[in-house]
Amino acid sequence: MHYFKFLLCFGLLFLTGCKGSIETRVNISDLLSTKTKDIVGDLYVEVPSCTSYKDSRQESDSLQKAKTQISNIFTGAQFNECFTKQFKSYAHFHIPMVLERDNDGKLASETKLNIQSSEDNLLAVGFPSSIAEKLKRLEESSLRTQSLDIEVNIEVVNDTGKSHSFRVISAYIDGDPYVYESLSAPADSSFLVTLSNVSVDNAKQNGSTFVLLH
Repeated sequence: MHYFKFLLCFGLLFLTGCKGSIETRVNISDLLSTKTKDIVGDLYVEVPSCTSYKDSRQESDSLQKAKTQISNIFTGAQFNECFTKQFKSYAHFHIPMVLERDNDGKLASETKLNIQSSEDNLLAVGFPSSIAEKLKRLEESSLRTQSLDIEVNIEVVNDTGKSHSFRVISAYIDGDPYVYESLSAPADSSFLVTLSNVSVDNAKQNGSTFVLLH
């Protein structure tokens, strides 16, 4: 089983909102040959505080609300811990995901985030409508005072033992922007793919978005 790390920060009902990031790491060999299977992700949600200001032994209201909201948005999410890092507090959840291969453009799961690949498509991100709709309802319930600005970062590791060429649809590669350009990853190297805002919005609106092509 592959281990995926995620960081998602979004405004809760009492916040004005914040910017978040989903981060993961995948091997090219898995994208080329792995059949559809369940995987596990880590979800980190920024909260004002882990503990109550009245009693540090008790959970804060913000953490309790985060636990409720995350379980509603991500089916099967499990709370792990809450911690503080660099003066910011994060609630850590395990969430079920799916890595799918050759699924005819359809999502393998309508309740989980999908990492997709096929004969033509090296990497795509699938965003089920059930999750997108719940995020939209959360935003609308706060009279749009919350920002749900999600950034997606995927580290791609070339473990094939040889260089691997690919085409970028529209994304940042190691911080540099590329639109319909061809690149090559040397053997035993890795590169960071950051989806553009358009790609993320497209995934949320249409279910999935192509990121890299063969």
